[in-house]
Amino acid sequence: ANLSKLWKADFPRVKIPVFGIWSTGDVALAEDQMISSAAFVDATWQYERMEDVSHWIPVDEPEKLSNLIINYFQKK
Repeated sequence: ANLSKLWKADFPRVKIPVFGIWSTGDVALAEDQMISSAAFVDATWQYERMEDVSHWIPVDEPEKLSNLIINYFQKK
């Protein structure tokens, strides 16, 4: 799913903190796509990599996902 050709050049930049979670078993989003999304953010940006999890992170690892999100917000 490469939508980059369809993106408009004038999308507004993201101005709020962004926390992405990517999984090594994701067949829909490559890690370089996750990493390159930082280029569209004018605020803090970070991502966590989950090993051996499919695209369906909430189904495969709901507790680990919840803990990552809770820890992220506790640091804010």
